[in-house]
Amino acid sequence: MPVICRRWISCRHYLRSKYKPKRSIFIGPFHEHFDYSADIYYLSIEGRSSVMKESDRIVAVSRFVYNMIGAKMWVHEGVKVECKRKPMYDVGVVISPAVFQDYDYRKGIIVEVAERKGVDLYAKVLTELYNRGLKIIVNKVGTRLGFSHTAVGDPEIVYGRARLLLFLSRSEGFGLPVAEAMSCGTPVVYLDAPAVNEFACCWPIPARYAGELKTERTTNIWRTSFLLYEPTISISEIADLVENAIRERVEVEYEIKPEDVLQILDEI
Repeated sequence: MPVICRRWISCRHYLRSKYKPKRSIFIGPFHEHFDYSADIYYLSIEGRSSVMKESDRIVAVSRFVYNMIGAKMWVHEGVKVECKRKPMYDVGVVISPAVFQDYDYRKGIIVEVAERKGVDLYAKVLTELYNRGLKIIVNKVGTRLGFSHTAVGDPEIVYGRARLLLFLSRSEGFGLPVAEAMSCGTPVVYLDAPAVNEFACCWPIPARYAGELKTERTTNIWRTSFLLYEPTISISEIADLVENAIRERVEVEYEIKPEDVLQILDEI
């Protein structure tokens, strides 16, 4: 029998509010998820402080963000991904285009974002896995970063075709690829760092807090540094963990949908 791993969060248990705000802001990983009709605004973790000051309520996308910004409530992001589960590769990797200036690879990478997203860790671990004969598939951002020994696919294809997702970000406000992969039934090997470790399943890579990473991007953002976590095991040991994970049979789910989150925020 496969192991059943569900990471569903009972959001209502965590949301506390005695008033109905005229305007709300939901701190999440996207700029494009604005929903003006619901008066709920989605901003990135680097949300503009001017918008935050104009809001009556701030809802964080994770406990990690909740603690950093002092929000009164939090709820995990809802995701909805259409993918067909047909594993053909051992390991999948999805890296955010935020590592590039203005999301454009032709403008070069943003060094501090690439470090936080773990690009250097991916380069080392994927090389080790490739040398061991594992089949790897990455999204297009991965190829732009020089991971040329891998197959390429859109995120939905990566989630559906890989036996597991490898996620090595040193910290995230949420960790969307992990939730999306789990919603497709794909388990995850992840660095044991916030906020992914709040909901990810199923194999954490031991990690420790390693301090803050300062950023030069100080215009119109509320935070000028990121918290970083580093693996406490070697690259070879991470590869061993991945190989062991591939041999296990695990079923995963991530059940929170965008409409669930909007309903919860509308009710409080």
